[in-house]
Amino acid sequence: MKGFASKTDKKEIDVLEYARVVLKRKWVLVTFVAVLVALAAVLSFTTTPLYRATATLLIDEPGASLLNIQDVLNSGGYYRSDYMGTYFNTQLRLLTSRSLAERVAKKINLGARPEFQAARTSKPGLMQGLKTIVSFRWLFGGKKAAAADEARATSMPAYSSYAFSILGGLSIAPITETRLVYVSYVSTHAALAADVVNALVEEFVSFSVETRYEATKQTSEFLSEQVALLREDLKRKEEDLQKYGQEKDLLYLSGDESTVVNKFSDVNTALTTAQIERYAKESAYLELKNVGVDSLPESVSNPTIQALRTTYTQVKSDYDEKGRIYRPEYPEMVQLKARLDATRNTLQGEIRKAVDSAEAEYHAALNKETSLQGLLDEQRGDVTRMNKNAIFYHTLRTEVENMRTLLSTLVSKQNEIQVSSQLGGLRTSNIKVVDRALVPGGPFTPNVQRNLVTALLLGLFGGLGLIFLVEYFDNTVKGPEDVEKLVGLPSLGVIPFLSADGLKKKSDPYGSYRSYGAEGDKPGEAVLEVREIELINHLYPKFSIAEDYRTVRTSILFSHADSAPKTICFTSTLPQEGKTATISNLAVSFAQLEGKVLLVDADLRKPRLHKIFNLRNVSGLSSYLAGKNSFEEVVQKTSIDNVWTIPSGPHPPNPAELLNSKRMKELLALAKDKFNIVLLDTPPVLAVIDPVIVSSLVDSTVFVVRAGKTTRRPLVRAIGEIRKSKADIIGVVFNEVKIGHQGMGMPFYHYYQYEYAEAGAPAEKKPLSAREPEKTGTEKKT
Repeated sequence: MKGFASKTDKKEIDVLEYARVVLKRKWVLVTFVAVLVALAAVLSFTTTPLYRATATLLIDEPGASLLNIQDVLNSGGYYRSDYMGTYFNTQLRLLTSRSLAERVAKKINLGARPEFQAARTSKPGLMQGLKTIVSFRWLFGGKKAAAADEARATSMPAYSSYAFSILGGLSIAPITETRLVYVSYVSTHAALAADVVNALVEEFVSFSVETRYEATKQTSEFLSEQVALLREDLKRKEEDLQKYGQEKDLLYLSGDESTVVNKFSDVNTALTTAQIERYAKESAYLELKNVGVDSLPESVSNPTIQALRTTYTQVKSDYDEKGRIYRPEYPEMVQLKARLDATRNTLQGEIRKAVDSAEAEYHAALNKETSLQGLLDEQRGDVTRMNKNAIFYHTLRTEVENMRTLLSTLVSKQNEIQVSSQLGGLRTSNIKVVDRALVPGGPFTPNVQRNLVTALLLGLFGGLGLIFLVEYFDNTVKGPEDVEKLVGLPSLGVIPFLSADGLKKKSDPYGSYRSYGAEGDKPGEAVLEVREIELINHLYPKFSIAEDYRTVRTSILFSHADSAPKTICFTSTLPQEGKTATISNLAVSFAQLEGKVLLVDADLRKPRLHKIFNLRNVSGLSSYLAGKNSFEEVVQKTSIDNVWTIPSGPHPPNPAELLNSKRMKELLALAKDKFNIVLLDTPPVLAVIDPVIVSSLVDSTVFVVRAGKTTRRPLVRAIGEIRKSKADIIGVVFNEVKIGHQGMGMPFYHYYQYEYAEAGAPAEKKPLSAREPEKTGTEKKT
């Protein structure tokens, strides 16, 4: 349940955030909607009303009597898969043809129609028709065709110009997945729109019938000529077939063809066997041809050679073995040598016989292969000649059969065409008028109500989109949620707007005060004008903004669980974010708790606290840090009870070194002993290093952020610089927060302008409260 509740809360917060963005920029939405609605209203009430009449046509498949000679010659059926699509698109193009429009203009005598003449005075129909035709030709015919149409439009006959006027308001809309077509015509006169559409569909049906039977007549004449020519060609082909069969003796072609082919196959098989045998004989011959006694291979299969080789090897082995013991002239060695030579000579003789025998076998196998190869070539010639004769014979016979089939088909279609020609007087067509056009009851454009509603919706959605687009590109910090997401710091309080023109407060009998703008004044009420923000908590303690400062004071006191911080540094990202005004009013708030409050102006470069409290700035913080004055000499009592101030003192040449000195730590120690709380006003972080130094010496640091002005990246950078000094940042005070759409007016804070080269911020014109406060009656008395 807890998780569910958190998701719901988050969603509600998001919705409220969106609502806040829309309310903040509501005038963007109102302006955007008003402009669109005004434009829509002007266009709707100034546009000429147009009437549209619509008829419905059915474009069915053409009848079988309309012959397509290409389909007949292909003998594959009349309709191809893509034929109906092509035919349908062709009819749509014919509906927008100039010749059909001229027929319509003649039928209804368009030139004599008074409403047409009135509309044609300024030639809107003609020019619009020309634009339509030129655009149509531009898509399908290219630039040259479109330019030619435009050039001819200026020098065309009367009915041609009327045709362009008709085509200018004509539109064709096929209905998807059907063969129905909407034919519409737009005109400034309702009756003329209906008459043009009805005449157009009627003329289109008549044109279809005329075209159909004209094509039928031409097809019939063409078929008669083709049938006569085909009969003559068929007769000549049949005579050629019979003559060729007799010349080539092909009456018993199948039997002869089988004998020749079988003989060719047998010879081919025998040749293959002979080739294999010749390869084996040749291999054996080559193996024995170059062999010697000592290099005789083991693969020799001759038994005599093998036996002699064994004997030779044994004798040679004995001779070599005894040769290592006896000399060659030894008697036993002489006998072994004679035996070895005799065996060697016998072996060489047997090898020569084996070589001669292998060579004879090889040549015999080669002669056999050559003989079979010649016989195979002879048989191949016989088979080739017989196949050529058979192929040509079959070709002639196929041509004869095809011509007979074609002749039969043409004769059948010729009979059908003749029947269709005899029925031509029935005026039948595959195009039918399903619904005739009715006279429109009112204009279809402009639709004022629809235009205004559309403009309103577009304005609302477009305005909302524009609002969120502007909000997206707005990178300023707008509230506590932004700071918490960016740097993870909590909000200590929110200070609302106060306009630079002043805020008027009115007293009532109950002693409380309410905020009003100048328009809220009522006669007889006491009106006090507030023009300064710095001491508003003191001058008008019951004013609503004073309670906001007291809220910040309470947040600071409860920022730590054990004890509240005593020395607090106030800084900001950039100049003019309201540090001095915030610290002045918070000092008053802390003083109202009957505690002693010390304000230290640690802005040694551009001090301002002494101006707010009307104090002298002869000696101050810089004097003490330089060792020229004691602590008691630089502390000054203000006109407000329990509030003391240490002004900045004379402008030193080295503010950062003085603030980072031992004397600064001693001053803070003395201040903590003598006062309940010490508040230090410092420069902006991104301007100088002074606030980083001071924040490292005090108990806590408070950041002042100007809502809607401080940008995100500088804020993150400034917080990062302070955190590098290990300072305790307790939270953020938000200035100039717009509360509700009836908030407290325009921006109210009156900041001084820093003129530091380090800041890089351009000087701006100071607001009202950036000047020294005017002495009011109360201040003069103080």
